Amino acid sequence: MTNVFDSSNWPSFPPEEFVAGDYFAFKKSGLSGSFPLSSYSVKFYASQFGRGAGTTSANQISLDAVESGTEYQITAGATATNSWAVGKYAWSLFVIDSGDAQKRQILDNGVFEIKPNWAYSTVDPRSDARKNLELFEDILYNRIQGDPLKEENLQFDVVVALTSPDKGLVPEEFTEEILKG
Repeated sequence: MTNVFDSSNWPSFPPEEFVAGDYFAFKKSGLSGSFPLSSYSVKFYASQFGRGAGTTSANQISLDAVESGTEYQITAGATATNSWAVGKYAWSLFVIDSGDAQKRQILDNGVFEIKPNWAYSTVDPRSDARKNLELFEDILYNRIQGDPLKEENLQFDVVVALTSPDKGLVPEEFTEEILKG
């Protein structure tokens, strides 16, 4: 396993998947010659995707890069990342002229996802597909194991009987029969 706390092992981009509450670090090498810290700043911004297409949410991340030798380092400790909202984010890395904030240039961008920290999260870790599968399994198991004469087990039989082609019911009659109970 790689030591993620040693900057020589840091990647050049944010990880594609990241667990909230973990140490966040990446670096950009070769920038300090063209963009020395005395004249420029490098900033990392990330915006969580919103619910609609092409939108972002109010959840934003902003980190200042620190110059170390010939590289810029972008880091955040566990306390900070633990408060980051779970979800997908669009990120950008900018260089900004310290003498004129209107001079900004994008250096890199991409997408990453923050995953829940299962050690502290109360979120159900199962996917929607897994939840639905387990629900169907529970229904089938309870139907097979349960009392076939119980009302909740008979409701399924009534719906099947009402929708059987040999009963000759049309959709309006089907609706009426269901509403009657």
